[in-house]
Amino acid sequence: MAEDIEMIKTILLLYLSIGVLLTLIGPGKKSLTKAVDELGPTPSQRLREDYKEPTKTKVYLFKLILTLGIIVFWPALLPGILKENAPPKDRKDEELIYESDDDEIGFLMMGGHGVITCKDCNYKKELSSFTHGGNHSTSGYQCQSCAKLTTRSRTEPFKNINIDDDQNLLDFTPSQRARKVEYMVGMAEMCERYMKETPKKEWLQTWEPTVTKYRSKLSEITEKEIEAIRKKRKAFEAKYKASLICGCGGELSRDKTIICPKCKSKRLKYDMEYIT
Repeated sequence: MAEDIEMIKTILLLYLSIGVLLTLIGPGKKSLTKAVDELGPTPSQRLREDYKEPTKTKVYLFKLILTLGIIVFWPALLPGILKENAPPKDRKDEELIYESDDDEIGFLMMGGHGVITCKDCNYKKELSSFTHGGNHSTSGYQCQSCAKLTTRSRTEPFKNINIDDDQNLLDFTPSQRARKVEYMVGMAEMCERYMKETPKKEWLQTWEPTVTKYRSKLSEITEKEIEAIRKKRKAFEAKYKASLICGCGGELSRDKTIICPKCKSKRLKYDMEYIT
């Protein structure tokens, strides 16, 4: 009996040791790091007024629970972890093909310019999901009434003049510095909102210095000029939003699952040809 207990202890210790090694130095470490990184906000989420960044406590608890889960259930999780960390078979798999596990695709998950193909009726459509360069970008949309696939292009309302943070804004004309002023105002307001909503001990180190630096720079710019920039942006976005109407009168959207315009199937794939 004593020998059996010792054997069970040894097997259990070996089992847990393998789980710990997988988590600390093996492929489980990469999966754990990736999962924790994905908790962080995307640039678009940071700009949303209603977005609340996870606290350090929540991130720590998530990491702890995930770590214990890998250690305890590593035999069941190992195949998925190895698959997730496996290198791509070739460049085509790595860059060109987007095909989800459930056969559904959407513009927000696809980049570049390519071809959408229906797996059921073989319908094909070449278009840009999202391409950009300088001050111009093109985005793919689908009509929510007739299912037509189309694109809309936009050219930003302000000149794309490269102005470093340390340069004097007054060395540039109002039209030249408008984009930089808009960026500084947006970043300062965003950081101020986060500082207001977040306990000080959880502030990111960049928030306060960003507010101090940009507010100092913006003090040289009149409220009238800043307000003019806000109005121009608002009018531009309203005009672009008004363009998101199909010829049939239906709404154009890029945040819904794409369906085949011909047979209405959701079983599609996207082959990207290039990205900019």
